Amino acid sequence: MLNAQRFDVHRPGLLVHGFGFAGAGAGALKPLLAHLPIGLGLAEFVMPGRGRRVRETPVTQLDRLCQQASEALAETDQPLILLGYSLGALLAFETAHLLQSAGRPPAALVVCALNAPQHLAAGGEVHRLPLPALRDHLAALGGTPDVVLRDLDVLACFAPGIRADYELIETYRYVPRERLRCPIVTLAGTRDALTGMDEVHAWSALTTQHCTTLWVDDTHFFLDRHTDRWHRAFQMAASAANASTLFHTT
Repeated sequence: MLNAQRFDVHRPGLLVHGFGFAGAGAGALKPLLAHLPIGLGLAEFVMPGRGRRVRETPVTQLDRLCQQASEALAETDQPLILLGYSLGALLAFETAHLLQSAGRPPAALVVCALNAPQHLAAGGEVHRLPLPALRDHLAALGGTPDVVLRDLDVLACFAPGIRADYELIETYRYVPRERLRCPIVTLAGTRDALTGMDEVHAWSALTTQHCTTLWVDDTHFFLDRHTDRWHRAFQMAASAANASTLFHTT
């Protein structure tokens, strides 16, 4: 898949296809390899302007990005678990709807560090911030390497992609529609100032299937920690995916 980067070295039975957080570079989800149960592979959607797509202009239309992702995923015949972290959870959710409309819904959806789409706050100005203010915002949030934050000239190189990502979520408007027909697993930090308990639990209203919420004692970024919780989340998604595959082949 041209728009994806795969990290596994063999062909697994199930493929976890991930979408990263705002400002993430290519390979940002690679730490999740340490949390994957045996039999699951990992691939990551590469955003325009990053990694192998570095020569492309960053995209600020969420529906366009999700269309790119759904078209790329249509090329694989493996059962899919969609995963999204923060902004990526929104991309995974909307891509799941496109795949479902095309008759190929994902087997499961794992969403992390994001309130349910119907509870996302409208607006936001991060994508318009000047560089010093953008640096302060990213530093307070965590997740951005110090080498980028220390030098505004370095940050300026990454700013177009970062601003484009924030524009995606700050201009998003939820549209009610048919619910997803796949299970959802949510993972969130109890000390994350960007999410709320009720708003995270509200993901359950977006599926006709089971929705399970797992909590970690952490803030917004916990990709490289809490292996036990990540492992459980992936196990639950894989169990749902295997059950779905069995149902459709009998």
